Amino acid sequence: MLARLTGFQRDLLFVVASLDGTVPTGVTIQEELSDQRGDRVNHGRLYGNLRDLVDADLVEKRPVDGRTNTYSVTDEARDALRAHCEWEAVCLGRECSAADGADDESETSADGGDDTTDRRKRY
Repeated sequence: MLARLTGFQRDLLFVVASLDGTVPTGVTIQEELSDQRGDRVNHGRLYGNLRDLVDADLVEKRPVDGRTNTYSVTDEARDALRAHCEWEAVCLGRECSAADGADDESETSADGGDDTTDRRKRY
């Protein structure tokens, strides 16, 4: 399912999923995606791709007020993201923490210590 998306759309889908539990508006998604990609994401590119993901039933769009919408991934998209993560994990010879349901924000580093990480930055 994710194979037919562009890399930008896949990144966008991961960012929307990482904001689960919040009320992410387009501006919030734009800021997070820009931070993750290390470059500015322009308004037209963001909203055009969000619209495509909504049309593909991978993202749900809900109005907050007359001008603002909030976005969330669908169950189908979440399953596809987990499958993608599992595939990447196999390719890299490691486990995918999202696939095993780990919600803990701390991980043990290679030296045995605890590293606290922002789970939105782990995709």
